[in-house]
Amino acid sequence: MKLIKIILLTLSIFILISCFNNKSNLDYVPVDSPKSFKVLGFCTPAPENALNSKYAIINKTIAEVNFDYANNNYYYRASKKLNDLFKLNNINISNKENISNNINAIIEELDFITKDIESINIIIKNNSDNKKVILWNIENINYSLLSTSAKDNNFDIEKLALTLIKNKLNTNN
Repeated sequence: MKLIKIILLTLSIFILISCFNNKSNLDYVPVDSPKSFKVLGFCTPAPENALNSKYAIINKTIAEVNFDYANNNYYYRASKKLNDLFKLNNINISNKENISNNINAIIEELDFITKDIESINIIIKNNSDNKKVILWNIENINYSLLSTSAKDNNFDIEKLALTLIKNKLNTNN
């Protein structure tokens, strides 16, 4: 009986420690609007026609917008540190091969694309959950777009990423 109590007590301590560690690894602070991101030095609004937009600051370095768009759910994130986005999007940092810039077919189909967008390095990766993540960098700020929807059409996420890039370029100029 004493052994069972010791085992249960030890197990309880390990569970408590792991819970505290998880909370300290992800400091998630909901905010009212993208205006709250000014403290980070950049702004990341939800795209036009997005629904159910929710904003948060994560670990005091990452801006996050969660929204619904064209019947899919997305996470649009920005950070000055690319590794923050790799970790948050569950991308294996040590496995950087298979980075693809094969978005040219999408670029050719969209009439609003300019040379500015063509010069931006766009990274397309699958995360550890096999969800597509698109990452890019504009003026030393790293951005990512992740779809959480199981039936997301790859064209939809790529087209939305290009729209977000265009919007960001237009607001920076």
